Amino acid sequence: MPRDEKQAISVRKSTVPERIVGALLLAVITVVFFGIAVKYLPGSTMLQEVTAFANEPAQWATTQIFPYGQHSGPGEQYWDYVYWAAGILIYTVFWFFVVSMMWSTRRKVYSRGSV
Repeated sequence: MPRDEKQAISVRKSTVPERIVGALLLAVITVVFFGIAVKYLPGSTMLQEVTAFANEPAQWATTQIFPYGQHSGPGEQYWDYVYWAAGILIYTVFWFFVVSMMWSTRRKVYSRGSV
């Protein structure tokens, strides 16, 4: 293959690993931010509503594993770990889609020649 043809073939490197790492980092920041907000910010009705809404997906996922009611066994001690892991997982998926949409929008804008 002539040298010009080799240069013409562009191999596009996958950006999925970078997007996953970025989404995971944003998810951890999101979950920690809401944890700090609940603990240290002065209480207000708006703050309670926003944090309740933001924590609802993790709450739902945790109640699927540990339903409400009395727990007879060692499951109750792991509730916090499952809650945090579920929150991070759910927000990782959310941020992955947001970052992917931003990435595809950026690629379309640059491919048209706009800066």
